[in-house]
Amino acid sequence: MPAIFGEELAESLLLKVGFGESDILGAAEHAATAIRSAPSGCEVHHILAGLASCARHRGHQEERLETLMKDWQFGAHVPDLYSFPCEFLQDHRVVQREMHVLLPHEVFGSMVATSPEVAEELFGSATDRRVFWEGMQHVCETGPGWDPERQPGATAHARRLQFHRDWLFDHPARPCESVDSMESCVPIGMHGDAGGAHGKDKVTIVTWGSLAVRGPTLDTRILAAAVRESTSVKSSGSNLTLFAVFQVMAWSLKALCDGHYPTCDHAGRPWAPGTRRALLSGTELVRRTPRRLTAAWCELRGDWEFLKNGLALQESYATASVCHLCAAQRTAAPHYGALSMARVLQRDVLRDTLRSNADFMAAAGARWPRSPLLDIPGFNIWRCVFDCMHTLELGILQRAVPCALQELCGAGLTPTSIEAARGGDPGQRVHVFEGRNVEARVRRASESYRDWARSSVPAHSRVRNITKAWVEGPKPHITQAHAKAAALRAMLPWVLLQCSELVDASDYAAARACFFREVCALEDVWQRAGRFMTVNEEQAAARHGEAALACLFVLSQCHERWHIVPKVHALAHLVYDSARVNPRYAHCYQDEDMVGRMKKVYKQCHATTAERRALQRYGVALAVTALRRMRLARGLIERLPAPVTIRYVKTKWRRGKRLRFNATAFR
Repeated sequence: MPAIFGEELAESLLLKVGFGESDILGAAEHAATAIRSAPSGCEVHHILAGLASCARHRGHQEERLETLMKDWQFGAHVPDLYSFPCEFLQDHRVVQREMHVLLPHEVFGSMVATSPEVAEELFGSATDRRVFWEGMQHVCETGPGWDPERQPGATAHARRLQFHRDWLFDHPARPCESVDSMESCVPIGMHGDAGGAHGKDKVTIVTWGSLAVRGPTLDTRILAAAVRESTSVKSSGSNLTLFAVFQVMAWSLKALCDGHYPTCDHAGRPWAPGTRRALLSGTELVRRTPRRLTAAWCELRGDWEFLKNGLALQESYATASVCHLCAAQRTAAPHYGALSMARVLQRDVLRDTLRSNADFMAAAGARWPRSPLLDIPGFNIWRCVFDCMHTLELGILQRAVPCALQELCGAGLTPTSIEAARGGDPGQRVHVFEGRNVEARVRRASESYRDWARSSVPAHSRVRNITKAWVEGPKPHITQAHAKAAALRAMLPWVLLQCSELVDASDYAAARACFFREVCALEDVWQRAGRFMTVNEEQAAARHGEAALACLFVLSQCHERWHIVPKVHALAHLVYDSARVNPRYAHCYQDEDMVGRMKKVYKQCHATTAERRALQRYGVALAVTALRRMRLARGLIERLPAPVTIRYVKTKWRRGKRLRFNATAFR
C-alpha cells in the first residue's frame, strides 16, 4: 500500500484558513506547490488534493472547501451550522434571508461525545468545575465581613452580596446542591464586541466559553456568531438582527442548562424528519460518560457599548441617567448633587440606591424591544460585569495619563493649590522635564519613559512613543492608536515616579501623585489575588479604589482637564460590587484577542456571505484542533505538528480586473 503524503500539511493549511491567517487561494497554491514536490510513488492525501483544486476553481473556492469538509471526518467534532430566517437590510428595504449560528449546546455535546480529552481542556475537568463552584459558594455564604457601625458602605455591600447569593442559590441549574452537581455543571461566560470589518462596516463577534479554565485564547473561547452591522435591522436604538441571534443563543443555553437536545427549533417548530437534529431530539447532550454534564450561564462580559446594545439599556453612558445598577445622574462640575455620578465614595447616598435584579427585570420587561438575553436561564443583571480593561485602562487612564503629562511637560497651567484653584486662580506652568518648549519637553518625557521601560516592561507592552498629541487640548485624552490597554497599565509606575518628584510642591501635586499611587496599589491587590478574593483583599481593593476616586474627584474640582466621565462611576461599581470576584479574572483582554482573530477570518470572506463562511472556516479550524489534541492525548502522536509558513498571494479587484501581489511570509 503506497504511503500517504500530506495529511499533516493539509491540516496545518486548514488551520491557517480557519483562523484567518491565510485565504483559501494562498493555502491552495501552497498545497499545489507541495504536491508537485511530493515523492514519487506516494499517494497524495485527498484533503491536500482537494485544497490544491481550489486554485483551479477560483470563483467557487468556498463551495469547494465546504464540499471537502463534508467528505472528511470533521463533522463528528463540530456540528453543522444552525440556519434560521432573519430580517436584514438590503437596498434600504427589509428582506428575509438565512442567518447562521454555531450552537453552543451542539458544540458542547459533540466535543464531549467524540473527544472527552479535548472537552476537558475546553470546559475544565471535574476538579476545575468543583473548585469554581466551591469558591462562588464560599463567597456568597461567608457574608460581607464588614461592620456597618465602623465601615461606611457596609449596608450597601451586604445588600449587593445578597443579590449575588440569590442568583447562585436560585439558579435553575442548581450547581451548588451537592459535590456531584458542582463537578457536573460547567460555568459558562459569554462575550460580545463590535470591530471593524470590510471598509467602514463593522461586525459584532459573539463568543462563549468555560469560566472553570484559564488558557490560550483559542483554547478557552468558542465562536458562536458574527453579525454584520450595515445589513442589520434597527429600531428604537436596538439591533433587531442581533436580537434574533441572541434569541437563538438563549434557546441554546437553555438546552445546555437542561442537559438535553431540544425537541424543536428556537421558534417552536418541530425538526424536519430524518435530520440529525430530529434523531437527537430529546436525548441527553452527554452520553456514555460517568456523569450527566450540564452548563450554567454565569457571566456576560463586554464593553459598556455592548452591554447597552445587547441588553437594550435605557440608562447608559449616553443618557442623563448613566447607570442601570443605581440612580446615578449625569451632572456637570462643580454642581455635583447627591445622586451625581461623581459621588463615588462608599458613604455617599448614591450607594443606597442599588437596584435588585427583580427591579431591573420588571423595568426591562415593560420596554420594547426587550433583549432576548434576559431569557437565558439564570440571567442576573449583577452578573453582567463592567470590564476593568475598558473601564480603567481604556476609560480613565486614557484621560488621566495625558492630563498628568500635560502638567508635567508644562503644556498647560497647573493649579498652585487646591484652595487657590477653587477660588479661581488659573495656576502657573510647572514642568519636570527639561526643554526650551513643549515639544522638547515632550520629547524628553518620551526618552525618559523608554529608558525606564527597557528594564521594567516587556517589549510587547510598551508605548511606542509619547508625542505632542498626548498633551494637546483643554481636556487631553488618547486612543488605542497612541497606546494599547496593556501598555497604559504597564506605564502607571513610571507616571507615578514622575508625579512624585513634585509631591512636596503643593497639595494639588500631592493629590495627583496620590491618585496614581492608589491606582497602582489597586492593581497590585488584583494581581496578587486569585479568582475569588479574601475579605481582606476585597477591603484593600475597596480602600485603594475609593482613595483613587476621591483624589480624582478633588482634581476635577480644581481643573476642567480632570473632568469626571461615566466610566469613573463604572469603576466604583467594579471596586465595590464585584462580590469578591477578582475583576482581573473577568476582564476582556483575551476576549478582545479572540475578536481580533475572528475579524481576520471574517475579512478573508466576501462581505455578502461572510456571516456564514466565517463560521464554516472557524468550525474547520476547531475540528482540526480537536482532532490533533485527541490524537496527542491518546498517544497516537508524540507532539503537535509545528505550524507551516506560507508565502501566499493576496487578491484584490479594481474596476473589474483581478490584481495579484505577493504578501510577506508569516508563521
